Formats: sequence, C-alpha cells, structure tokens
Amino acid sequence: MVTHTRLQYYKHNYCLLCITGSLGCRWYRYRQSTRDSRKKDLLLLCILIVTFLYMSFCLYFWLVASNDSNSFNWYISTKFKIKWIPWYTVFLSLTAVVFGYFSILIGLSICHIYVGHQIYIHPIHTVVIIITLITCICFTLFLNTMWPSEWTVVKLSFQIVGPFIHIGLIFIVTLLTWILVKQWYILERFGLKLLIFVSYLALLVGVCVLPLFIDSPCIQPAGRLPRKPQMFAHRGASGIAPENTLIAFQIAANQSVYGFESDVRISFDGIPFIMHDELLRRTTNVDKIFPSRIYDDASTFTFKELSQLNAGSWFLEDDPMNVASSLTDFARSLYQNQTIMKLSDLIQLAIFYNKYLMVDVRPPIREHPYYKRCLNRTIEVILNSGIPHEKIWWLPSSNSDYVKTLNFTQTEIKYEPVDHLYKHNIFHINAPYTELTEQEIQEYSSSNITTNIYLVNSRWFFSLYWCMGVQSVTTDNCHILSKMTRPLWHFTPATYTLIWISVDVLSVIIITIIFIVQRIRLVGTRFNPETISLHSQQTMTILTEPYHSTSRTMKEKLLFTADQLEEDMFSLCPFSLSFYYNSLFPFSLSFYYNSLFPFSLSFYYNSLCPFSLSLSLSYNSLFPFSLSLSYNSLCPFSLSLMILFVPSLSLSYNSLCPFSLSLMILFVPSLSLSLIILFVPSLSLL
Repeated sequence: MVTHTRLQYYKHNYCLLCITGSLGCRWYRYRQSTRDSRKKDLLLLCILIVTFLYMSFCLYFWLVASNDSNSFNWYISTKFKIKWIPWYTVFLSLTAVVFGYFSILIGLSICHIYVGHQIYIHPIHTVVIIITLITCICFTLFLNTMWPSEWTVVKLSFQIVGPFIHIGLIFIVTLLTWILVKQWYILERFGLKLLIFVSYLALLVGVCVLPLFIDSPCIQPAGRLPRKPQMFAHRGASGIAPENTLIAFQIAANQSVYGFESDVRISFDGIPFIMHDELLRRTTNVDKIFPSRIYDDASTFTFKELSQLNAGSWFLEDDPMNVASSLTDFARSLYQNQTIMKLSDLIQLAIFYNKYLMVDVRPPIREHPYYKRCLNRTIEVILNSGIPHEKIWWLPSSNSDYVKTLNFTQTEIKYEPVDHLYKHNIFHINAPYTELTEQEIQEYSSSNITTNIYLVNSRWFFSLYWCMGVQSVTTDNCHILSKMTRPLWHFTPATYTLIWISVDVLSVIIITIIFIVQRIRLVGTRFNPETISLHSQQTMTILTEPYHSTSRTMKEKLLFTADQLEEDMFSLCPFSLSFYYNSLFPFSLSFYYNSLFPFSLSFYYNSLCPFSLSLSLSYNSLFPFSLSLSYNSLCPFSLSLMILFVPSLSLSYNSLCPFSLSLMILFVPSLSLSLIILFVPSLSLL
C-alpha cells in the first residue's frame, strides 16, 4: 500500500528550550511565545538593565578598592568589634557572584530578543532583581557615610582605565548592533524607528568622542615621563610582615625603600615605642598576657609590660595579607618571636641602612604622667640617637615652636599655597590621596616642593602617581612596587590619538556593514510571526481542566512537515543535531551548521540507504546569490547553482538529471508555484 502522506519531522531545539526555561521557566515548546513582549515585561527588563549596570559599577568599585583592602578589613573588625576575617574578599566575591548571575540574565534576555521570542522573566528572578537593587542602594549610602574617601579612588581610577573603558564600550556597542539593527528593521512605526535610531546614534557618537574627555597623566610625551617615585615603608613592609616590628623594617630596607614611616607612642614610664593603634588587642597577644586590660590604652602600660607581649603571632594566626602559607619555617619562627620596638631601636636601624624616618607622635591619655612632656621626650630620644636631623620627617600633628627651631624636615599634610609654605620654611608635603589634585602636584613640583602621597598599595595607583610626578609614596607593598620599572602603561599623545581614532573608524565601518547586511538579509521579509499567548483565556482553561492533565505532553510533540523543515533549521545555536522518525525512513540523523550564517555545512545519514553519505557546502540563500556544492554516495558528483530573485529563478544541474530547469515564482513566503522540466522523459507541474 502506497501512502501519499507528507513526511513529518519532529525536532527538539534544546538550546532554545534552555534559554526560555532559564529566564522564564518555559521548558516546554508549546509555552514558547513569539508575540510582542508585554509592557510590564519590558519595564522589568529595564529594571534588570539598571540593576546590571549598578552591579557592574559595584564590581568595579571593589576592584578599585583593593588599594585599601587591608584598611577596610581592620575598619570593619574594630568598628563593629567582631573577629577579623578578610571582609574585602567576602564583599568582592559576593559582588562577583551576583554580577555573574545578572550577566546570565542579561545574556538570556538578549537571546530572547535575537530569536524573536517574548521576554518573560520568572517571578523568582524578579524578586532577586528588586532585592539586589534595593541592597545596592542601601550599601552605597552606607559606604558614602562610613568610607567616603574611597570615592576619590574611584574618580582617580578613571584616569588610568579610561582609555580601556572606551575601547570596551566601543566593542560592546558594535557587538550589540547586529541584534539592535535586526529589531530596528522589524519595527513598523516610523516615529518609533526614528526615535530609536536617533538614540542609538547619540549613544554611538558619545562613546566615540569619549576620549576627548579623558585626561590621563599617563598620556604625555615620552621624554617628559617623571622618574619613579621613592617609597616610604608604611609601618615597615607591613604587606608581608607584622607591622611595626624589627623584621618588617629590615625587609623594607632590603627593598630599597627611601625611608620608614612609623607611629610613636610613649609608655607609662616615659619610653617612646612604635605602635599605631590606641589598643593593643589587634597586633599583640594582650588578651592572653593581660586579659583584664585588653581595652586599656597602650600608653598605660610600662615598657617592661609591653616587652612581655608578642607582636608577630597575630600575623600568622589572622593572616591578613594572605602570605602565611608561602612563608618558610625560618620566616615563621622569626615572625613568631617579634616584640614591640622602642623608637631608639628603629632610629638605629635607620642609621644602619641610611634611611629617612617619618615620625608621627601620638599623644597619650590626659591622665598619663608624660601627657605634657611626650613631645619633648620623643625629641630627646631622637637628638641622643645621633641621626642627622634632616633624616627626620616631622609631621605637623606634633609641631611646636621648639620643633621648628630644629633642623628636622618640616612637612605639611594638606594643600597650602606656595607662598604660605615658603613663609614657614616648608618644602615637603605628606598628604593623603584625597587632598592633592594633579594640578596641585604639578604646581608644587614646579616650585621645588616635594610631595609624598599615602596610602598607595596597588600597581595601577602607583603608576598613576608616577605619571603625575610625585616624588615619593607611602606604601604597605614595597615588595611589589619596588619591582616596577615603568608605569603599567604610557602613551604619547600622538599614539593614543591614533589608537582611539582607529578603533572608532573600525567600529563605524563594521556597524555600517552590519546595517547593509541586515538590510539584505531582511529585504522583502514580512514580520508577522504566529503568536502563542500564554495568558489567553482558552489556554488557561485547557491547562486547568482535569482531563487535560496529559495535554502538555501531547502539545510538546509538535510536528513539522517537509515544507517547514528548512525554516526549522534556523536554530539559535550554530551547530544543531536532529533526530527524525517517520514511516518511510525509520531512523534519520542530521547534523548541520546553522543556515543563519553565510556558510552552511550538512551531513546526513539515513537507514534506508545504509551506505549513503551526503555532504553539502552552501552559501546562504538569504543572500541574493546562493552557491551549493554537494557530494552523495548515490550521486558521486552534484553541483547546484542558484540565483534568487522575486519572482525567483533557479537554475540547477545534477548528475542524476543531466539537464534540468526549475522555475519558482514566490507569491507570499508560504506559497510558491514551481515548474520543473526534466530532460529525461519526464514532465511535471507542481
């Protein structure tokens, strides 16, 4: 018995199912809708984009804040009196995970737009989006209150990464243009198309001219690059050793630092010692030796009591710099046995290594017996040490008329006019990065006033101030910065101008090609796809009726006729694997490269012809000219040349039919009339 039933094929597009299922939990084919997205879904998409951009900025903020990561960790621990953990790493990791999650949502949304499916974001994703947006806003307000200085770091970072942000934005805009142009051609309302085109053009122009607003000190003539800044070791080499200990200052001296920075306090019996914090609980084992005095001021201890404390074991236990695992046994034993240093010991070390010493005297509590004499006691120790007076950088927090009579190197900690500094015989500035701008640094340099910036720990931050022309920086990471022989990057103005203009021109050329190609691909196409409403009354009624409990399975098994096979091949993924079952060909396996791309490659195997092989390489028929070259074991050589017009004329040659002529006239995309004349005794009209 011969049947004339058309062959039917069932193809599971797993890639598309994963896309719709992951974003909207639409894991079944009958639930996939190609109708226009609803207004509330578009609004939610806008909120998703805003949240994604917010998370991008948050991730950028934490990456930039690595310069002050150690300070942030200790600030959180001491402020809220909780155990020290790497809080910076926790917040950075959490932000990176959430950013990755939103990147996936954005990618899925873009895929929905590309394949023309209705955007539907599952309520669970919606809740996460709203909670994340609110959390980000609250956390920004918290940072603005508790850590406002970090916004200065973010602002400065744009001077070092601005050129690369421009290139990244150009790449993203160019990449998204393919999808945007396709959707733009689909639109029918002229007013909306004009609005979108003007908005896109404004965005493109804004991104292209962004370098005109980037003012980076790293863009300057090669001959004008300043010399590498000197380094003050902040509390010694505190990035790899316990701060304010002998071993920390010795390691710093071996890194060729310019000098040591230290904080000086005075013990209850009048001996100046090296300690930054008011309390001893962070950097000593005072909780084990004097458990009842862990919240007492460090100046209330005699130096004999201070000598009993261990100043290095905390560094191995807490591992704040994440270096403990890389230490040798010998280094660990050295760290384990560090004690609190006297100021006199540090001065002798500076004399031995010929280093400068930056001294910041911290006054004791008012009840201290040396409250009024702590400054004089410190100066007495310095004068008795024999160190040259000019080797001492004296900070103004402990200035007095007596100090000004000495030959110490007087410093200022904030911006002051040059005339004011000259009047007070001050030629050195020691300021935080929040105090001085590039113009002020250049002003001081031209007036022979040296500047020292603190705290500079990251290589990008060091490179920035290198190009600005500062003479020295204070750092925890002298072991890292000492190895830098040049800034991370440095361009001459001509080189950078050539780079960004070339990138912009290349982007404009690619975007123009995209407009042309999309126009060619979509010419004559009518965009009226069949829609499947997920919320129509009929659909909801069917899904709720008991006797339709298995209807989902039946609806999922959609059949496509042979006429629809070519359309079904336009899947999202470049590579597709299909399995067909039908009565004539019990098993059929097809593998092909997606015909959405200009070149397609097909391989077929069929159980009817166990030893048949078909290989086809073709230029996509979506373009005006199509060329197809095929090989088949049944037809060893076949060549097909097709030229498409509307009406379409196809001229073909095949080894089975030595001479054949095919005429095809297209009325609408779904209706065609074909006339095939075969010069083997056969004439057929289809």
